[in-house]
Amino acid sequence: MIKDKNYKLIIGGLIIIFVVGLFFAAIFLKNKVNIATNPSNQIIDANANALDMNAWNKI
Repeated sequence: MIKDKNYKLIIGGLIIIFVVGLFFAAIFLKNKVNIATNPSNQIIDANANALDMNAWNKI
């Protein structure tokens, strides 16, 4: 009886952790997609590349 209860608690805990993990993964991936599709991010990237080339030309 005690073993059966422990197994239920362990399995319940694992399921809760799994669901919470999926929830956070979904939020993280959603934020990643928003950052990747944001046009201002591409502009920042282009400016960074221009600055890098400018620094490289000085060397």
